[in-house]
Amino acid sequence: MSDKRIRRILVAIDASPCSLSATEAAAELAALLDAELKGLFVRDDALLELSEHPLARAVDPLTTTIREVGGGHLERHLRVQAMRARSALARLAARVGIRWSFEIATGIVSSTLQAAAGEADIVSVGRTGWSFRSGRALGSTARTALSWERTHVLVLGRARPIRPPVIVLYESSAAAREALSIATRLAERRSWPLIVLLSGPDEQALRDEVGAEVSGLGERVRQIYLGLADGERLAQIARGEHRGVLIVPADSRLLAPERLLALLDRVDSPVMVIRARP
Repeated sequence: MSDKRIRRILVAIDASPCSLSATEAAAELAALLDAELKGLFVRDDALLELSEHPLARAVDPLTTTIREVGGGHLERHLRVQAMRARSALARLAARVGIRWSFEIATGIVSSTLQAAAGEADIVSVGRTGWSFRSGRALGSTARTALSWERTHVLVLGRARPIRPPVIVLYESSAAAREALSIATRLAERRSWPLIVLLSGPDEQALRDEVGAEVSGLGERVRQIYLGLADGERLAQIARGEHRGVLIVPADSRLLAPERLLALLDRVDSPVMVIRARP
């Protein structure tokens, strides 16, 4: 197995329901991997600038109440959100017994989060933030995070924490080997079952590569050969009886970028996208 360790997990937290779910998943993942969890709350420059407009108003996403944002109202609202985010992180970290930290930053959300991601091994983001986006569609922060180079991204499903089994797509690439290593480590830590989905033209070669990596898991490993099929069977497995965490390589032939986004829009389980790292 690769000796690369996951030492720090970064979670984008703004106290929205999806970000709190992402924080819960990140805390559970940190406990599984013996990693530190860092929460980042970003005071959005664009919102702060907009709040100075005399006609600016905000609509509460939970109650649809219209409220003022100028005259310090937004500043106070952001302080309350940050306090709630920090308290939620502290409670979760205490519950699972992990090391944690919390930071408040000001800037453009996506670029500020990306800069902080350089010091993390995994970034956990909610499906959406404080928005009226409906259905399963991913929000802009999650979509942007999936495009970052050399960043492992965990996108939480619809309020679903990390749970067994661990499902990993393996296609014999550097990113796929990293994905398999992380999946194996998760399965080992909690004695969870591991399902390896093999994709490629040479089934036996794939089975041999995976077998060498997961030999310590014994009968808890199940390998399923997908051949060169499209991503539909993968989506069916992720949506079906196996609703654990799904780990996929970013350079997947089976999941081109548009297919990856379609998969994330359709499944409820947490999905971790792994890129090859130096």
